[in-house]
Order: sequence, then C-alpha cells, then structure tokens
Amino acid sequence: MSESCAVTLNFSHRYAFEGDLWDGGQVRISVNGGEFTTVPPEAFSANGYAPGVLQGNGLLNGQSAFNGPSAGYSEGEFITSTAALGSFNANDTLVVQFAGGWDEAATGTNPNWVIDTMDLVFLPITSQDFATDDGGFTVETVGAVPGPWEYDAAQGLWIADGSNSDCGGPYHSLLNSPIYTVPQNDEVTLNFSHRYAFEGDEWDGGQVRLSVNGGAFSRVPAEAFTSNGYWPVIMQGSSIVGGQYAFNGPSAGYGDGEFITSSAVLGSFSADDTLVIQFAGGWDDCSTGTNPNWVIQDLQLVFGSAAQAVEFTVAAEASRLGDPIGVNYQWQRNDGDGFVDITGATGSTHRFFPIAEDFESEFMVIVSAQGTINTTTTDIATLTDGEDPGPGPDPVSTIGISTDADGNIVLTYEGAPLLGADNVEGPYEEVDGASSPMTIAPDAARKFYQSSN
Repeated sequence: MSESCAVTLNFSHRYAFEGDLWDGGQVRISVNGGEFTTVPPEAFSANGYAPGVLQGNGLLNGQSAFNGPSAGYSEGEFITSTAALGSFNANDTLVVQFAGGWDEAATGTNPNWVIDTMDLVFLPITSQDFATDDGGFTVETVGAVPGPWEYDAAQGLWIADGSNSDCGGPYHSLLNSPIYTVPQNDEVTLNFSHRYAFEGDEWDGGQVRLSVNGGAFSRVPAEAFTSNGYWPVIMQGSSIVGGQYAFNGPSAGYGDGEFITSSAVLGSFSADDTLVIQFAGGWDDCSTGTNPNWVIQDLQLVFGSAAQAVEFTVAAEASRLGDPIGVNYQWQRNDGDGFVDITGATGSTHRFFPIAEDFESEFMVIVSAQGTINTTTTDIATLTDGEDPGPGPDPVSTIGISTDADGNIVLTYEGAPLLGADNVEGPYEEVDGASSPMTIAPDAARKFYQSSN
C-alpha cells in the first residue's frame, strides 16, 4: 500500500460444508508478515459467517466460520461476501488466507468450497492516533468551564471533565481538528473512538460539527451516523446543544473503561475541499455526569464510498375479537423470474448491504396474522442505484385483519378501492362492491388483498 488506507475484501464463492457447525471455512489475514488472525464476524457487511461457533476437533473448533450450504449452492450460484479488514499504514503488507477446517467421520457436498474471484478495495484515509501527540487539535472555551478539553500526554487522550455540581454555566468547550484536505471527488466518512458519561436525562451532551472550506461550523446530523450515534432524544436545558441531538448519558462499557467507535457519513465533497472537525461539549448548570465527561482516543477520515446498508421497513397490526395477536412477516424478492421468499427475512425490517446485482430488484413482504390464514401484501419497492427514480408509489394504507363472533374474517382499511388477487404476484384488480369493513366467510377461497392508497 502506497498510502494509509482502509481496506475492504470482496470475494465471490460457494460452499457446502457439513452442517450443524461441524466443518467450515474462515478468512484470515497476516499484516507485515505477522501471524494470521481471524477476520471477525462483525467485520462482514454481506454474506458473513454462520451464527454460532464450530464444534468438533477441526482447525476451526470454537470459532466462527462459513458453514452449511451457501444460498443457491445446489444451482451452482455464487455469493459475494464483503468484510472490512481495517485501516493500515503506507507500505504495510497484507496476505489473505482462506482456511478450510474439517472434523472427522462425515463431510458436506463436494466441492466443499469454491472461490471464484477476490478483490481488495483501498480507500485513502487520514488517521490520527493521540498516543504520541495532540494531533494539532486546538481548543476554544466559552465560560469558565471547570473541565475544558485538555490533552493528556501521559494517556495519549483528549479529555473533557466538563461541568461540576455548582450552579454556574452554561458552559461549552470546543475541540477543533487541524484542516484536512479532501484528496478526491467522493464521499467522506468520519470514524472516532471515544467514551463519555454526560449528565443524563438530556441535560449535558457532546456533538460533532463540521466546517467546510472555512465556513461556519454546522452539526453533523443524527441521521448521518451509521453506528453509535447520538442519544435518540433532543437535549433540554440552556447549553450549546440544547434543543438538538447529541451524545448523552454513559456510553456502552464506560464504567469498565471501554471505548466505542462512532461512524458518520459527512457527505460528498470535491477534491481540494477543506474540512475541520469539531467536538463540541455543552454543559448546563448545577449538576454534571461522571468525570471524565468525554474522552477521545483517535479519529479517522475515510475518503471514498463505503458500503451502506439498505433497509426496508413495514408495520402491521392484527387482532382477534378485539384482542391483539401476533404478526408474521416474509420478505420476497423478484430478480425477473417472479417473487421468491428471502431466507431468514422474517421480521418487520429487512436490512442488507447491496451489491451490483441487487439494483433494480423488486421487494415486497407478505404479512399474516398468527394462528390464522389471513394475509396481505405490500406494494412493490424497487432498489435503485442512488439516482432519482422519480415519484414513488403512494403510501400503502394499513389493512386491519380480525375475526367476528361468527368466525368471519373482517378487513378494515383506508382508501378505495380495495385490490384483490388469487396469488401474491397478482395481477391485482379492484374488488367489486368492497367497502370497509369487509366481511369474508371463513370457507371462502384464498385471496390476497392490498389497498390502492
């Protein structure tokens, strides 16, 4: 590697290891000639290891690995797995290892593991570890902050103790990065390791802000975070973060001295744009959290479009004789040959990391009331490549499913007309004479319904 960068591994493969977590395959890396270490399950953003750990006496006993047959194996289909290998320095060397481990006495289907293609994606980064110096960061403080941002050289950390229990304030202390220059026209992602313990109940908080090309600082919005973002409730009080989203309360593992990594997509920028990152600590008065309030260990800017998850969500309710009952979900996908069930996609949300062949695929979900034959389907959603697809379909209204005292099925819905079909793929046509509520005899032929709204 000629420059510091974040590295992502993509590889196309198919496998059919002995199931029930006996045999398996695993990805490992060696850095600068060192020992091979396992790429952990959490590094995968698409088609990762099987849940659980392998048993038996094979090489991978007690470890995570690929297991069983991959999707579409029997049809000869390949899947693409994607994993973030980490961040590396210029001139680091990497070796990728695919480790197959087999137990005894039984095996899966031959071939057990086939690898078709592999590529490494290198995204340039700017990385700052405060272990050796303060990174050129500077501090602005407003008010007599009892514990403003300070660099602790012994620990290699930037630390803000913040407020105290005296009724002074409000206070704020701003930690500003040096100027970073964007090397290419692309997206920029901020990653930083930190821990915090602000006064809870939305009083004190920390916030990330950004200045572009010397302009005013504006907060990085809550929706920009892809992991470990702000507290989900708006801050109160008179501090600089009052009325806004911010980090609040203790971070996970704070009491044990653990750091978390937060990630946020800052946006897309042009080559030679300049960025300054600001960590704004805001404190109200009369009370405080645990000291230190906020500690930052390192940060990293990744220049390039990283994989982003796609998420489809649906909500439904069902009742029987006025009492709520559970709802089942089954997501389906159409690649051009009709809708088929997506294995494991049985929740109200379907989330995955797309690859090229996912774009222009169609998705929908079948919703059913538990313990009944009552089902409904959503409108079809098409995954696009990020270009404006034009106006989407009108929102789907909720169809309520219940039964009356005589055992009849009762549909309630908003909007007209109600559409029905004999199978889930349609075609859907207007149901003559339908109005809400609509009663259906329990022995009526099976039918699928959706609202036109």
